[in-house]
Amino acid sequence: MPVRTEQTEHTDIRLLSEFPPATPEEWRLAAEKLLKGAPFEKKMITRTHEGVELQPMYWRPKIPAGSTPASPEEPGEFPFTRGSLPVGTGAVPWLVAQELTYPTYEEFNRALRNDLERGQNAVFLPLDRASRMGEDPDQADIAMVGSEGVSIASVAGLSKALDGADLSAFPVYLEGGASGPLFLALAVAHAKMKRIRPASLSGCIGSDPLGLLAQEGILGSPLDVLYDEMAVAAEWTERNAPRIRTITVSTRPYHDGGASAIEELAFAIGTGAEYVRSLIQRGVPPDAAVRQVWFAFSVGPQFFLEIAKLRAARVLWANVAGAFGVHDASAAMMMHVRTSAYNATRVDPYVNMLRVTTEALAGAMGGCNSMHVGFFDETVRQPDEFSRRIARNVQILLQTESHVDRVVDPTGGSWYVESLTGELARRAWDLFQTIEQRGGMAASLQSGFPQHSVAQTAQRRAEALSLRKDVMVGLTTYANPQETPLEEGVDTLDTVRARRAETAVAHPRDRKRLHHECPR
Repeated sequence: MPVRTEQTEHTDIRLLSEFPPATPEEWRLAAEKLLKGAPFEKKMITRTHEGVELQPMYWRPKIPAGSTPASPEEPGEFPFTRGSLPVGTGAVPWLVAQELTYPTYEEFNRALRNDLERGQNAVFLPLDRASRMGEDPDQADIAMVGSEGVSIASVAGLSKALDGADLSAFPVYLEGGASGPLFLALAVAHAKMKRIRPASLSGCIGSDPLGLLAQEGILGSPLDVLYDEMAVAAEWTERNAPRIRTITVSTRPYHDGGASAIEELAFAIGTGAEYVRSLIQRGVPPDAAVRQVWFAFSVGPQFFLEIAKLRAARVLWANVAGAFGVHDASAAMMMHVRTSAYNATRVDPYVNMLRVTTEALAGAMGGCNSMHVGFFDETVRQPDEFSRRIARNVQILLQTESHVDRVVDPTGGSWYVESLTGELARRAWDLFQTIEQRGGMAASLQSGFPQHSVAQTAQRRAEALSLRKDVMVGLTTYANPQETPLEEGVDTLDTVRARRAETAVAHPRDRKRLHHECPR
């Protein structure tokens, strides 16, 4: 180690100052020489499914005189590129909000109580398809009851699922689909039974009818009626439970369909804008309307692209909020992230543990407020205690051992990430403008525009995978011929379906319903 002297303390030493910096042109000439005639654009530039060209080298931006860098604001400042909070996640770590998709009250509650004692610090209650559609489980299609979550239709049922979970200590997240206000009422009733004031509740018990329309292709009630209900819920929580949000915008239907990051951003912002506009039309003040919205993004495998996507999402939403006249902290996006289900495999499922680790790191570095890490066996069966523990501990390791939460906007200032953030934001904004010109997100869904766009992207992804231009480790590359498939276990839905079959009074096909269909 060099000895520090008086001379070194007072001398301005600039390492390598005698060597002039290389220019981009000089570097490219040197690279082309090493390529020995191979096309530079083909070998050195990566083209993503978004149409973004990833450069092999990013240089100091050439900023014209008088202009500013891409992200001049500090963390917590409008438009929140660098995070929704001034302190980042260090002082307020993201919440470990694991989704437990068990079909019965008992199974969900057993897993929840176990996991809340072992590092999970938020309650995420996934509802089954029947509940999200607003269907009475006694009359819904048997296949929908218990599918993808718990069937909740009463305070008693919700109380069984949440038994032992103190909602004044743990935020609660519940994506209500078409019927968010119904589940808000059930949650408030449950809280009052436990002597918990509504003002003590936090989290999101939200409606997302457009997300449900995108996923199911149908709604059981007209959108105007659902928007009326959303406005009532928003006004009530503003007065009585200001820490609860009542609108969810989930990108999972698009992401899991194969959407690009640009499509995911544009459809999310378009959905949020339509919800806010609908609330304002019903008398909800703009700042209160914007404050009601909670976003849930899926995070895929392209590490830096996903970080840039989350940073761009905050900028886009702040611009939308600004267009409604909101420029304060209410415009800061509240963001939940979920590791991707689109690229989870049944083949060699243990590799899913590795996939979700990099995706979770991207979500953390992108500045999420809460996170779900997918279970490695979720494509095969309901998670057991082992797979839940592994998924949960990915987040806990990132916080307590890697200390990712101790750095505010860790990729901020990277010429690569800043450039990518700006490009995604610009291109997503252009697509969002197209959606607005088509009449908004609901009209676009009803005309099939997002579905067609995502289908084209998904086709490109499938072709790239089949030609091995894209890689899925364990499936297209480094497959394990000696793999022993996971045991699928007992299908607990059989019990639910058997119980439902005994009490079902009518099949949905035998009942007259209002159908609001869109192409899929």
